Amino acid sequence: MIKGVDISTLLELEKLKTKYYDNGAERKLEEILASHGVNSVRLRLWNSPFDIDGVAYGGGSDDLVTVIETARRCKAAGMSFLLDFHYSDFWADTGRQIKPKAWRSYKLDKLCEAVKRYTVSVLEYLAAAGVSPDMVQPGNEISNGILWPEGRFPEYEAACRLLEAAISGIRYGAPKAKVVLHTAAEPEHEVYTAFLDEYGKKLDYDIIGISYFPYKKSYGLGTLKENIDRITEKYGKEVCVVETAMPYTVQDYAIKEKLRANARKGMAAKNTAILQNLNYDISPEGQLKYMQEFVAMVQKCASCIGFYYWEPAWIPVVGSGWATSASIQYLGVKEPCGNEWANQALFDYEGNALPALKAYE
Repeated sequence: MIKGVDISTLLELEKLKTKYYDNGAERKLEEILASHGVNSVRLRLWNSPFDIDGVAYGGGSDDLVTVIETARRCKAAGMSFLLDFHYSDFWADTGRQIKPKAWRSYKLDKLCEAVKRYTVSVLEYLAAAGVSPDMVQPGNEISNGILWPEGRFPEYEAACRLLEAAISGIRYGAPKAKVVLHTAAEPEHEVYTAFLDEYGKKLDYDIIGISYFPYKKSYGLGTLKENIDRITEKYGKEVCVVETAMPYTVQDYAIKEKLRANARKGMAAKNTAILQNLNYDISPEGQLKYMQEFVAMVQKCASCIGFYYWEPAWIPVVGSGWATSASIQYLGVKEPCGNEWANQALFDYEGNALPALKAYE
């Protein structure tokens, strides 16, 4: 069973002098994780997460150099590797799928060519570096499409062509890798009912990737298992929960970030009512309980191959946030920056391993 983590911000955090501890002893993050049973790493890749002056976009600024270095370290610690192509210069998710700056003027045909060429090139670089991925995601959270506007739903045929181009590149550049389609959504969503039902047979993929964050959902692990079973029965594919997390505190960490109040978003996970309805406390013990029950559910679910905890080491430090002024301009939004994630990490604000890591053992 895959028991993974996504630690795409690691190198950025280390450059900012972040340290991690287990039972009081300072160790490299990947060593701590592996010692508790983590056996796989998921790493996101952005095409060019820098502005024209070379200013980094933040959120890990996960270019190919960063991915190669992190993958090397995790492979050396005994982990397998899932590569997460965003096909964007920054975050691609359910709410935005912005084309890379270099592809901004491309229409569909040229965009498909660029996607395949880029995919092959990346995978060849990874192979040359000795870190070929074991699994590859062509796109991140594609429940509303990919590479907007061309591939934005309901442009289902265009989205299918873009995914076909990506998957063709994966099959050529990493023929042994499994292809993970990160739908991220529930079985009733249009990514299944309108897209996969109609176009899925054209796509040569192996695994469906979903996301589950309990503080965002109105249903618990029993329903999650039912959803996984429904997806497998309908599409004949294994499922992997490629993103999950659970908060352990609602203590503010503004003092750690040293940002003005209007310059930081604050924590994303603070909805205590939903979690209380699911019988989870926001505490280290509540986080451990969730992880133990979640891992037990995955183990009992024959069609689920495993999971990845999203950014378990993204603790609050000065200089590491979800975005910078440069990336805000790229996204075309007006939002504060800062770290939204720290209260969902598996390490406390000082870098000490939390009890929930025991769930991996």
